[in-house]
Amino acid sequence: MITETVVFDDAIRTSMVENPSDSAQHNIESISLTLTQVPFDSTKHTISRTEGKHVALINNYPVFGTDGEMPLTKLDKAELSLNGVSVLLNIEGMYNPNLERAGDNLIDQFYISKTYQGYVIRGEFSGGGMGYGFEWEIVNNTSFRTIITRDWKILDLDFLHKRK
Repeated sequence: MITETVVFDDAIRTSMVENPSDSAQHNIESISLTLTQVPFDSTKHTISRTEGKHVALINNYPVFGTDGEMPLTKLDKAELSLNGVSVLLNIEGMYNPNLERAGDNLIDQFYISKTYQGYVIRGEFSGGGMGYGFEWEIVNNTSFRTIITRDWKILDLDFLHKRK
């Protein structure tokens, strides 16, 4: 099991508000994202394959993070902490996040912004051709995964390159 935590620093939190001098009114004190990756055990899941024998569905859900092979790992938990309030994020279908490769650069794979309803988190897990992007919206301490895709044109990830 590998657990990594992304702590969004002051610069990122300040950039989330329209007027940085107003940041106190938004009560943005601490924001972190904790991810847990575990080995994937195919015997504990229902696996559906294509006629070509590629893994198509796991537990009747599309598989992200492989190019048709059996996943090696799965995202077991994603938990956002907003000022001490924990919000679990939908991780269905999210495999091979490669947390062991990211190390200290894991924060470069994520972006969080404040919206009029709450927050939006965008990110990517990459492993070459099996990479994928995703987005969660947080409204009233409830999460909704609004995007998960292999098509990078759908998810604007320019922020990943501009922030470095």
